[in-house]
Amino acid sequence: MSLLVIHPPHTSVESLRRLFFQGGCAVTPCSSVDAAVSLLERHPFKAIFIVHPCSHVELMNTFQDVKRFSLSTFVITRRQSGLERVHALQAGVTNYFIEPFSYTQVVQDTITAVYAGVQISDTRRYADISVDYLARTVSIQSKEYVFSRTQFLLFTLLIQRPGQVFSRVQIWEHVWGYAEYPLTNTIDVHIRRLRHVLPTEIALRIQSVHGVGYRYMLPKAVGVTTKA
Repeated sequence: MSLLVIHPPHTSVESLRRLFFQGGCAVTPCSSVDAAVSLLERHPFKAIFIVHPCSHVELMNTFQDVKRFSLSTFVITRRQSGLERVHALQAGVTNYFIEPFSYTQVVQDTITAVYAGVQISDTRRYADISVDYLARTVSIQSKEYVFSRTQFLLFTLLIQRPGQVFSRVQIWEHVWGYAEYPLTNTIDVHIRRLRHVLPTEIALRIQSVHGVGYRYMLPKAVGVTTKA
């Protein structure tokens, strides 16, 4: 599921992006309404998030600009006004979240609202591998694999960018959500376990880069030129 997140300039939405990714959703951040409208005209997003609008007037103006796309629209705000929330919901906003709240619950509520009455599936293909992010399944050579949460996040991180080297810190922050990387071999252990459950041909594509981290390399036969 692809989400468009509209936010003020200099406002980070990285925590939201990470949590939605773990829930099987891809987030595209955008810091202006004009750019958001342009993206909506060109890409099939499933829902829109308006994050931390500067004022209620700005929120409603933004909502009116994107309302014509008939997508589920959610608001995240620090503004502690129940009246503004009621006004937004009456205008057609799908849900209105006032901080503090559980970001995990936001993810769950969003997926439930967008896929209400619809068979949940968000499948993407990476060369010869198919991934369903909502079902958390991976299909390789017509065989379906069900990974643990850690294995799924680790594998999908690597296969999305073949050839890119991910440092251990980057992997740790993405999979476990912490900025500090502990001085342990946790990642190496999980890589070994992941390789063990994969077909040998696929497991060999996960390469260790000494002193840095790991990368996923596709062979030339799959359509990507492999470079050392």
